Amino acid sequence: MGFKVKIVEKGFENLTGYIGAIEFKNGESVSVLSELEASRISASMRVEYIEGKDPNFAARMIDSRDVKADVQPAMKRADEVEAVEPGEELAEPVQSVEPVAEETPAEAAVEFEYPQEMLEQIADEKGIKGLREIAGKFDVKAKSVADLIEGIMTAQEQAKPKAE
Repeated sequence: MGFKVKIVEKGFENLTGYIGAIEFKNGESVSVLSELEASRISASMRVEYIEGKDPNFAARMIDSRDVKADVQPAMKRADEVEAVEPGEELAEPVQSVEPVAEETPAEAAVEFEYPQEMLEQIADEKGIKGLREIAGKFDVKAKSVADLIEGIMTAQEQAKPKAE
């Protein structure tokens, strides 16, 4: 979709010539401009679409301030809806909400096991700060590198599933 623009800036109302690659005759663009081209010109001088609107981005924002978005009604939770028999259709859509059991770091399944050699290498490269990042996964706290490594190793042993 294209637009023609008219210059309304004082002193340029009757311009015949070019602004950039856009030709004007008596203050009006000769060719149809894209919205981007019209917006660029409106950034440096006052122009209007021939239809009367301002192509400036700020003016478009002001014009759209009263536009309202559609609001969807809230869906009922599954525990707020009557139970239905299999094969019956629901009268209203149901939003399923499943409770999430919270796990403490000690209860969480360990996805990666850190051997002592790896922990020592991390301590050499990143220091105690690097070890504390790993220790946080196991809820281990200590003030020294040696105590952190020992605590992580103990926590890993306790987190392993026990074979029955």
